[in-house]
Amino acid sequence: MTDAKLLQNISGGHPDFQPVVFDEKYWAEGCDFKEGDLGTKPDPVQKNCEGHCRKKPDCTHYAYSNYSGGTCFLKKGKVCLSKAEFKKDEFGDRACGYIPERLNFIM
Repeated sequence: MTDAKLLQNISGGHPDFQPVVFDEKYWAEGCDFKEGDLGTKPDPVQKNCEGHCRKKPDCTHYAYSNYSGGTCFLKKGKVCLSKAEFKKDEFGDRACGYIPERLNFIM
């Protein structure tokens, strides 16, 4: 089994669950990681979040929101992919991703 397939999110059993599925570039649309805040970086382009994360040695994963014209929320620590939540709200587009070579994850 490939890492990308292994790291796809699991349902958690909630009846309203909507799965978050990471693509081959470790990116998913419509999701958020709530824990592990490291800092923020204003950017109107969600796909730039990976680059901002890579510039910080402690950054392991990230989330994006249209908040304030676009913001990358840089995250640190163990990544619990089963806690990546499907999210749509008043800020519009959401997305999240992770840096595979820095990944220390818990399913």
